[in-house]
Amino acid sequence: MEKEYLASRGKRRLNAHRLEDLLQNPDYRALFDGGIARYGGWTKLRLTIRSREFDNEIRKRQKTAQTVCEMIDYRFRYLDHGGLDKREANIAHSEVYAHECSGVSGKTIRSNWSANKESAVFLYVSEKLDFRFDPREISRREFLERLSEEAADLPRLRHFFGTWAYVAERIDSSNSKAATIQIPASIVRLRPDTAPLTDEERSRVTDYRNKCQEMRLS
Repeated sequence: MEKEYLASRGKRRLNAHRLEDLLQNPDYRALFDGGIARYGGWTKLRLTIRSREFDNEIRKRQKTAQTVCEMIDYRFRYLDHGGLDKREANIAHSEVYAHECSGVSGKTIRSNWSANKESAVFLYVSEKLDFRFDPREISRREFLERLSEEAADLPRLRHFFGTWAYVAERIDSSNSKAATIQIPASIVRLRPDTAPLTDEERSRVTDYRNKCQEMRLS
């Protein structure tokens, strides 16, 4: 129906105005309602966030993710390259590290961590290790094609989850309590290629107590 509609008007893609035209057709409206009925059907179309607004919200969320990526980067590289004192790989040390890296206030760091802590390792592997699994811009014409191609790329997906599993377990090893992350044995663990912390990076958490106090007051 959409193809016939667009061809009859010499157009290549749908927009909100053309979709409203299509929704005047009872058969199309029934199909549309059947597909999204649980979300309120087409009557909620005008209340739905526009694609560019959605993309802007994703970009805002990515900015908050930068903080947790810095925190996980510090913790993982410390542990994976021979760090012996697990206390230095705790969340508080990583907050100081992120603060020293970016100058972001302690309040913002805590807020960003609270919003992203459940997905922090996923975000780190995606953003810092260049898998780029962030949501694609839905306003782009090639959105569906790219999404379909990436969903069909099983070697890349296995590599992503294998890397995530390795990083997650390494981070979890610093937890003095029982393991908090249960990962299926069927996922092959893949160690990412990262560098040890440099002397300059390690210096960001020296004088930890004073820097921690300063961060929490910022």
